[in-house]
Amino acid sequence: SDLNGMFNVSLNSSTNNVVAFKLYDDLGKLIFSQENIVEHNLNFNFSYLQKGIYQIQIISAEGSSTQKLIIE
Repeated sequence: SDLNGMFNVSLNSSTNNVVAFKLYDDLGKLIFSQENIVEHNLNFNFSYLQKGIYQIQIISAEGSSTQKLIIE
């Protein structure tokens, strides 16, 4: 969800896996990374990001997932 640059990420993990959250810009450059996450609800402030398309990667022991984030 988006509220003035604040984003909440809910992880649908059946176990308490160590998770990494990574944010890449449209050129594939790593913008933000947080590792060793054990919470299932994460809050990030991305108000500093410029308009554009970003990729969010979430990595757990169950696998990885990539989603698109569009900031307008």
